[in-house]
Amino acid sequence: MKLFDIDYKKCNDCQKCIRSCGVKALHSNNRKVVLMPNFCIACGHCIDVCPQGCFNFISELEKVKSHLFAGHRVVASVDSVYSGILTCEHESFVGALKTLGFSEVREVGEAAALVSEEYFKYSQDESMDNVLTTFCPAFVSLAEKHYPEVINELAPVVNPMIAHGRMIKNRLGSDTIVVYISPCISFRELSDESSDVDAVLTFNEIKDWMISEGIDIDTVQKSGFDNEDPMSNRLYPVNSGVIRAIEHQIGRTHPLSVVRQRISINGVHNAREVLHAIKKDYVHNCFIEFHACAGGCCNGPCVEKDRGFAFKAGVDVDHHTNLGRMEIRESLNKEQLGCTFKGKKIEQKMPSEEEIDSLMKVIGNISGSAPLNCGACGYNTCRSKAIAMYQGKSPKTMCLMYSFEKARSMSNLVMTNTPNIIMIVDSDMKIKEFNSKAEEVFKTPKIDATGRYLYEFIDTEILSKVFTERKDILRYKQNWASRDLTVLVTGKFIMETKSLLIIIEDITEEEKARERIIEKKLDTVEMAQNVIDKQMRTAQEIAGLLGETTAETKAILTRLRDTVLLDDYSDESGDK
Repeated sequence: MKLFDIDYKKCNDCQKCIRSCGVKALHSNNRKVVLMPNFCIACGHCIDVCPQGCFNFISELEKVKSHLFAGHRVVASVDSVYSGILTCEHESFVGALKTLGFSEVREVGEAAALVSEEYFKYSQDESMDNVLTTFCPAFVSLAEKHYPEVINELAPVVNPMIAHGRMIKNRLGSDTIVVYISPCISFRELSDESSDVDAVLTFNEIKDWMISEGIDIDTVQKSGFDNEDPMSNRLYPVNSGVIRAIEHQIGRTHPLSVVRQRISINGVHNAREVLHAIKKDYVHNCFIEFHACAGGCCNGPCVEKDRGFAFKAGVDVDHHTNLGRMEIRESLNKEQLGCTFKGKKIEQKMPSEEEIDSLMKVIGNISGSAPLNCGACGYNTCRSKAIAMYQGKSPKTMCLMYSFEKARSMSNLVMTNTPNIIMIVDSDMKIKEFNSKAEEVFKTPKIDATGRYLYEFIDTEILSKVFTERKDILRYKQNWASRDLTVLVTGKFIMETKSLLIIIEDITEEEKARERIIEKKLDTVEMAQNVIDKQMRTAQEIAGLLGETTAETKAILTRLRDTVLLDDYSDESGDK
């Protein structure tokens, strides 16, 4: 069954979950985190470490509510970690659960007493080299999937949650609904494989449910658990708690230490170290208690993560535990207390040594030196990282050295090939950075320029104001007559390093081109003016000629008119 969803809208691709996963069950695909179920052990660590809260645990709350609404008998089986992580009175918590509709509220510790005695029996079984506890579902999954070679050393004892479910159903009937209240999501996966527990809720889900129902934990009618005190078997959630519980349950007359060496391991990384040692045949005659969560169940993925809270919870569990043997009044037969485990070996394609070497040239030892093995990618060695890359489980961008070298090479590429002069100077105006273009223009190698004063190369009057006024200057023009250059100078104050970034853009050719354009424009204007002047002169000459012609024409026409008029007058006079 799917245990959680990933909200990609919240994911910022920080890949913290990928680096933190103890079994590398997560990988990045197109900047999205992808779960590989075959590798996942349901430890829930990814939920803990995600800073954006992208992992959403899929709740069975509605399933439980539907049983209550239907009138079914629903019994709460509460993990013993409650005595450490609850901030209210335990009787108030039980009363609130019964107010929600649970017919009974019982501690899983009463079933843990049966499991403790079974563990002790196997610790005396000389046919087993080592005896590994199996009460933590995440650890069992780790062994089955990643270390199938040690399966025969797992104590074939049922988980206390399953044992408790069977006890309850034996007493109240198989139709009873058993709901386990847990600090861990791995129990959900375990419950899906069994019909003895019908649903698993976390303490956080219970808290939210109570709030939504308006239940005031401080005023609710108090009630006690419906079971007898499980005594030392309440210690299961804390480090070394199983070993201590067994010793108190069987009595001090048969100390476990006499039979085998006792070891308590917590955390996936530590568990893998031990399992690897067992696989290599380095460990013998040990009774080993395993918690997948560092700090035990008190630091489970569904427990508050305030600093120091897990330690406080462990102390409180210890404080609320009455050490001693619980009198077992209800038992289970050997078949109900036993279980079998099966190796689930994961077949993975392995690269050749040549392919590993080729991939390692991209990461870790990019410069040809020995591998860095920094572990920033989440893998202990560059070799392991290269294998993961080959298997498609880890992108090369997760390698710190690769990303650093890529950024540095891009930076060097820009510094080397930019057409601009780039310099960085400190508060004393001493040169700290001097790029290739600066070497070319000032005819000075970088090694000689570094440490010299900026004023030895350019005028610093305006640039020095950037330090005093903390105000950047942008693209002011300077003429470097001695170098026959015209430039635009930008000065940017870098607060983090109290230094000045100087970018000088050579605009000499642009200025010369602009001058040539202006000259052409002036030439064009002059030519236009010459044409205008010539046209004006021509117009004036034409006007002058037209004036003379007009005057002559006027005189001729006047004389012609007068002649005509005179002739007419003479004719009239003769007739008379």
